[in-house]
Amino acid sequence: MDNYPQFKKMSGTVSKHVTVVGELSRLVSERQLMEVSEVEQELACQNDHSSAQQVTASRCTAPCRKTAELTENHGNISGNLND
Repeated sequence: MDNYPQFKKMSGTVSKHVTVVGELSRLVSERQLMEVSEVEQELACQNDHSSAQQVTASRCTAPCRKTAELTENHGNISGNLND
């Protein structure tokens, strides 16, 4: 019984941690950040960017997020992928 306050405090800390990790996981999944990271790694580590260009082009045409949200958070996204 003497350890109950410490247990209660630790339980709250673990609960907060699980909540934060769950929210981060949701955002990573929702924003497809693992796929974006994979393309970034391919661009950084390989000389042939054609596969990354194809993936990027298909992602840009896929209706996964609102255009307004993208431009609000990142500005106008445009440019030539071959540069």
